[in-house]
Amino acid sequence: MRCFVPLLAAGVCACGADEALTRVNHPGPLDETFAVSSFFTPSGYMGDGENLGLLNGKVNEGCKARPTGAQGDCYVFEYRVGALGWAGVYWVYPANNWGSRPGRKVQGAGFKNVRLKAAVDPPGTTVNFVVGGIADPLLPHRDRVSATTSVKLSKDWTDVELDIAGQDFSEVIGALAWSMAYPTALGDRGVARVYLDDVVWDINASKVAAP
Repeated sequence: MRCFVPLLAAGVCACGADEALTRVNHPGPLDETFAVSSFFTPSGYMGDGENLGLLNGKVNEGCKARPTGAQGDCYVFEYRVGALGWAGVYWVYPANNWGSRPGRKVQGAGFKNVRLKAAVDPPGTTVNFVVGGIADPLLPHRDRVSATTSVKLSKDWTDVELDIAGQDFSEVIGALAWSMAYPTALGDRGVARVYLDDVVWDINASKVAAP
């Protein structure tokens, strides 16, 4: 089940609200490397995030020490388990869109990857990352780009990259999403934390070293 909350509702706290809303409402065009936070909002709360208070996000507050040269906003999400046992968040355009409205126009086909820094507490937790993939058959608009990866994270920053080279970016609703199962080692009263920073759609080749 999906739940969408406004950018500045209880699920997400942000500094500089007027500035943030001005940025995400800018029409583009998006044809060069950009920070996801500049044009998409983390308003798509999913799973246990449907219930306010179980998944709380902070923007530019309580973040880990930022990586050198980080672009865009930094985030920390605090997750307390609910009945479903999993939660996640989509960055969408416009806010709260699941396909009822057009996505953002991204010009050209030059984007190579979506990259970010991620960390988690407790360490060793696997987090799933998705680009695009919004395609409700009952709604008129859909993503044409789709990429997924799952990464076991630590408390330190890990480079995460999703390959989107050669895909169709003519209409992008979901620029990024993360999801995770609640870590059972925490018991039913613990708090899991997901940290994200430097979330970027990049026209350049991979910056993540091959294993």
